[in-house]
Amino acid sequence: MSQGCIEQGVKSSKDTSQSNKPLFNHPELFTHTRSATQNKILRAENQPIRPEAIPFDLVDKMKRILEESGGIGIAAPQIGINKQAIIIVRTDKPDSPMQAYFNPRLTWVSKTLSKDYEGCLSVPDGVGLVERPSDITVRYLNELGEEHEETLSGIMARVFQHEIDHLNGILFIDKKLDQPLLSVEEYLKMKAEQK
Repeated sequence: MSQGCIEQGVKSSKDTSQSNKPLFNHPELFTHTRSATQNKILRAENQPIRPEAIPFDLVDKMKRILEESGGIGIAAPQIGINKQAIIIVRTDKPDSPMQAYFNPRLTWVSKTLSKDYEGCLSVPDGVGLVERPSDITVRYLNELGEEHEETLSGIMARVFQHEIDHLNGILFIDKKLDQPLLSVEEYLKMKAEQK
């Protein structure tokens, strides 16, 4: 099993003290546990973004919240905005930049599946084991409003699928295998014991 998204999220945080704090506890995040209104927004349809109307203020806000929360990815509905925008920490690139993607959609998924633990900024209850395609191709608009297509594997394929699910009103708890959620602390302890 590859290194989990949660551990990647902890490592992506520039604040090293984040690893000693509970993750997924940012006051600006919408969660499925706070209120019916927040859950309704997380489950709603999300509007596409026009190439000539890239919302840079939204991008800045999402990047700030993602950095402060110590996550590896975030989608606009997680901060109450029903737009098709995601930010991902690209741990597969030098310096792990945070990059924005608009109207992302999967154009191909592999038949090969892999299981790994996932957590979510909108699911503070814990992390769960999710099976997803190992490789994907995704088409999106970048911050310049240009269309691109990219093939991804491993953690990045998983993170993109997780964030695209948010744009379709899906949380990882809808897809997790039939096992109880682990707390972040339990998950990190389990990973440490496996080493």
